[in-house]
Amino acid sequence: MTSVDLFNVVDTLSPENEKYKQGLINASESLKEAYEIMNSVSYVTKEDWKKESESNGDLVYSKNIKYGKLFSLSSELPLDTETIFKDNWTGMENLSQWNPNYAFTHSFKNLSDHVDIVHYGNNDMMVIKGRDFVACRMWRKIGDAYYLSARSFETSDIPESKANVRANLHLGAGRFQPHPTDPNKCQVDFVMCLDFKGWIPAKVINAVMGSMMLKDAEVNKKRYQQMRDAKNA
Repeated sequence: MTSVDLFNVVDTLSPENEKYKQGLINASESLKEAYEIMNSVSYVTKEDWKKESESNGDLVYSKNIKYGKLFSLSSELPLDTETIFKDNWTGMENLSQWNPNYAFTHSFKNLSDHVDIVHYGNNDMMVIKGRDFVACRMWRKIGDAYYLSARSFETSDIPESKANVRANLHLGAGRFQPHPTDPNKCQVDFVMCLDFKGWIPAKVINAVMGSMMLKDAEVNKKRYQQMRDAKNA
């Protein structure tokens, strides 16, 4: 049986899930990479990052890495860390109902308490037609922060369809940690590197990624403010 030991947690595939071995490996590698990126000095200082776009205090930066352009966004959400992380981990099935960036979102299979497989599709973004992704996700709690990361992998259980171009998520990750002065708020960092497939000019990709990540931040703030208001009602 395939196992991954990462940050003091072991995930082991059951015999029937052994066919998803590459997904588990990809997810664990993406989590290690995301942790290293988010805890590097340059991530804090943005010394070797380029500012792409900004809205309501949220900033999108980018930098070139070995397999493409990595985008990052840092934001502050108006609800506690535990609730927000749980919503991101368990709420995949309903994500497309409140986030207009997504055409559909599906939680395909749980491989362990910390690992799952998801299938989701984006709506059309500017001149880029909708894409779909199959990815394996993994999470860990390290200190007071939750890390959630995903990477694409191939499985015949979710074949490509004519409705969407199957794109490749090299790295998609989030870090959720308590606000330093307000426990009822959460600081979040997202990093994303993907290949839309097809020939798309770099300027278009930059604009699409910046717009998509800022829109995500906007709808997240609205959702978690509504959840906070309902909690305090």
